[in-house]
Amino acid sequence: MTGFIATAVVLSRLDYANSLVYDRSAPNMAKLQCVQKIATRGPKVLGTKRPRPTQQLLCSLRWLLVHSRINYKISALTIRLWHIIIRYISVIS
Repeated sequence: MTGFIATAVVLSRLDYANSLVYDRSAPNMAKLQCVQKIATRGPKVLGTKRPRPTQQLLCSLRWLLVHSRINYKISALTIRLWHIIIRYISVIS
């Protein structure tokens, strides 16, 4: 149980400031990707005893890579904001 909580904390911290790390250098993104890879190995979520490649773990957990995750979160936020603006404009028109 504590492994799942630790993983949730790590992923929430990765998502915390997406806009701040949006256009960072490759070494900084590599560090964040390393943190995510360590988080995939944290809990025994898949119940396998043999080690599996990290890419395979990310796919089976349906996690995006850090760069893709940041792009997705910013895009989702932009779309949500766009819908709010359109709704607001239609109300005041």
